[in-house]
Amino acid sequence: MFEVKFKWDKKSFVEASLFAYRYELSKSPKRFLGFIFIAMSQFGVVALLREGQSGLLLLSSILLIYWYFLREKIRKKIYEKSFRGDIEFTLRVDESGLNINGLDLKWSDILKIIEFEYGFIIYYQNQYLFIPNSAFDNKQRDDFISILRKKNIKISKSQI
Repeated sequence: MFEVKFKWDKKSFVEASLFAYRYELSKSPKRFLGFIFIAMSQFGVVALLREGQSGLLLLSSILLIYWYFLREKIRKKIYEKSFRGDIEFTLRVDESGLNINGLDLKWSDILKIIEFEYGFIIYYQNQYLFIPNSAFDNKQRDDFISILRKKNIKISKSQI
């Protein structure tokens, strides 16, 4: 049907990685850890006021600072360090599926597709691939979405 070429640069790689992390976290019970840390800090304040013990308050404060302020910054640094250089991709879309640099994905191999501000994340097997919006012109992007709909592949829009 059509073919597009695109490049993963460091910025798009980090954005896609952070998005995938946030998306997976939003569906996971781990997202409630922050509330547990808040509860721990409340018990820590009570322990400090009643017993004069500051250990729980100190521990919970460190965990809260990590969870709400440092976690994504640390993740971003890890993703930036794991980037191996610009990678060029050729994506071919046809009736049988997707071909990405020689990797053939049948439509049945695709688990889900998430559309977000910067592009699409295609989940297949236990992996994902980011396709930036810049890879498509407007017609190709519309064609891509219509092919996905014809093949009954659910496209979830995410505001994360």
